Amino acid sequence: MIDRIKKCLSLFSDEISDWKIVSIKNEGRELFFIGDSVDMIRAKQIEDIKLTVYRDFKFNLKSYRGSATTTIHPTMSDEEMEETIRKAVYASSFVKNERFPIVNHVVCVNYPSNNVPSVQDLSENLPQLVQEIYSSNSSLDKVRINSSELFLSLKQEFITNSKGLSIDFVKPSLYVECITQAPGISEEIELYEAILLSDLKEGVLKSKIMQLLHATSDRARAIPLPNLCEIPVILTGDAVSELLQYYLFRLSARNIYENISDTDIGENIQGDEIEGDKISLYLDPQLPGSYHSRPFDSDGFPLHKMRLIQEGIVERYWGDIQYSHYIHTPPTGQFCNISVDSGSQTLQQMKSEAFLEITAFSDFQMDQITSDFGGEIRLAYFYDGNKVTPVFGGSISGNLKKIHNNLILSKERRLLKQYYGPCSIKLRGVSVAGNTQ
Repeated sequence: MIDRIKKCLSLFSDEISDWKIVSIKNEGRELFFIGDSVDMIRAKQIEDIKLTVYRDFKFNLKSYRGSATTTIHPTMSDEEMEETIRKAVYASSFVKNERFPIVNHVVCVNYPSNNVPSVQDLSENLPQLVQEIYSSNSSLDKVRINSSELFLSLKQEFITNSKGLSIDFVKPSLYVECITQAPGISEEIELYEAILLSDLKEGVLKSKIMQLLHATSDRARAIPLPNLCEIPVILTGDAVSELLQYYLFRLSARNIYENISDTDIGENIQGDEIEGDKISLYLDPQLPGSYHSRPFDSDGFPLHKMRLIQEGIVERYWGDIQYSHYIHTPPTGQFCNISVDSGSQTLQQMKSEAFLEITAFSDFQMDQITSDFGGEIRLAYFYDGNKVTPVFGGSISGNLKKIHNNLILSKERRLLKQYYGPCSIKLRGVSVAGNTQ
């Protein structure tokens, strides 16, 4: 199929300056459960091919590089493919980007593919994975799994371009959606969790399911959040990753180029008077167990672990080859994972005073431009100095730029989707609104 596309592209050699083809073959098994009974089993084998054409031209004596991306279907005839490419070439002439290079083949080497599992190898893990989901189903009184969906995939990605680049890599992945339920004080309680993993080692999935079941049990007995005076807030779970994405946003080459961020190299990103922990942040494309780990970005640029922030000081920007070229900084490739160094306090030390620990939000929002954040609380734990009580409802709000000079990171670290770092952050100066119901 790739050879057919290249042959068709040769018909437009006078109009196209460069091109890139990304082919993704995805093969896997999907299981759907209602309760603990299988509702449906499905096998999939699909191929998605994206073609990007680049066209250099001048307009009003200024040089531009336009680009357009289109989908090439494996079932297309040569005539259909030619017409699709013709439309993409035409569309690219309306895009007026500054000129930029594409990845050269000398930059990359083939990613080692030894010991890559086959789909059949992965399928042998299915009984173990199903057992891990449902072995804990009756471990907590009245808490059970309502339904679940399991997607086990082997993705093969091939990237080639007009500069001689030709790379391919394979990676397994596991995606599980699970809904749990339990009778609450006044109504039935349901919690939803999406679990993304590339680590199929025994016990990893079971640990995630047990965390969800315990959270469901706590949510079922939780009481409405009371009105609180100013109290330290501890964020635990996915909100930690979303909060720290703010720093990544500020160091994006694209955001620097488009004047969305004005962060400078050498700047103390947390301000000049830091009383809490100083952040050290890395791009970490080969994070063990992460669903998003990969050796190359979608342009075929090789990804390596590198530090962006050291003890609060900005060391470099990150970005794809296009926007890094625009701001004259070495490209890193598009990020897929980040890691953050441990903080100064254990969770036990962070909880030595009254606190509100929030472990789940109905919807957590982080405005990357203004640094405002907030969300409605789905499950939290309120410690008044004497006892810990599960609570729900109410909300928090704050501005990270106003308080990040005094944040505390936990020593304990955890993998959260595409983030590995402190599992909790302690914040002061956050507004807490009690449940008004």
